[in-house]
Amino acid sequence: MNHKSNKMTKTEECYDNAYRLLIGETSYDILAESEVFYLPLNHDNPEVVLGYYESIGDYGKLLKYYTAIEDYERCAIIVKRQQHETCK
Repeated sequence: MNHKSNKMTKTEECYDNAYRLLIGETSYDILAESEVFYLPLNHDNPEVVLGYYESIGDYGKLLKYYTAIEDYERCAIIVKRQQHETCK
């Protein structure tokens, strides 16, 4: 199953692959089935991957990750930040 969109940039593809690895939605074996796949440097560090999504304002991915690891304090911070961004 290919989750990549033709419109996705290489940077987006890198972080999408890393995020899907982080949340257990894919594996290196599955990624390797593609001829080529991209990952950012230090992709195994959650802060690198999540920092990217925070920088682009993709709070949905952040909430999904922090909910999965039951870090509800961090979820509350993200929701407040998202509300603040919406009010600008």
